[in-house]
Amino acid sequence: MDWSELGSKVAATGAKVLGEAIPVPGAGIAADAVADALGTEKDPDEIANAIENDPEAAAKLKQAELDHKKELERIKAKAKADHEAEITSRQASTNETMREGYRQGVLWRRAVGWSLAVVVPVVVLGIMAMAGMAIYLDRPEIMEHVPAVISALGPIWYVYMVVLGVAGYQEGKMGRAMAGDKEGGLAQAVRAIKG
Repeated sequence: MDWSELGSKVAATGAKVLGEAIPVPGAGIAADAVADALGTEKDPDEIANAIENDPEAAAKLKQAELDHKKELERIKAKAKADHEAEITSRQASTNETMREGYRQGVLWRRAVGWSLAVVVPVVVLGIMAMAGMAIYLDRPEIMEHVPAVISALGPIWYVYMVVLGVAGYQEGKMGRAMAGDKEGGLAQAVRAIKG
């Protein structure tokens, strides 16, 4: 039996705070209190046997908990604070990694996005300029070429859309990987459908 299992067993007797403190690293006082209360060595198996075989084990453990309550609560609070600090530190590290990844890895994707934002208005202005020229020169046949120009630009729009779609997918995938998400897209979709 390990200390975590023993902690659950002690908590089940009614000495919840004592049981929760036993598996906490550096909480030797909890294990000492349990061993002293039951008159055993500081060994999880011996303590577990004493709990099962001693009819007064629950009362003894509850008394040990009351005797060491302040110290046990301090240990529990410190363990909680350490755990929260570890989570905060891990999250800060993940966020910094993601920021650095975005700084280094997505510049070309941003360049493609910005170039699309520049090219679309230029094309629209070009078509408007053709219409203006047709009106100014009184040559409506110029406007007959507009569908051909738009059609000729079609592959460029497809390439832009594909590149931006792939770039968005890769950026999202990179962000999820840096955040620690190990599930693939299909697994996530199935989980989303199941609710």
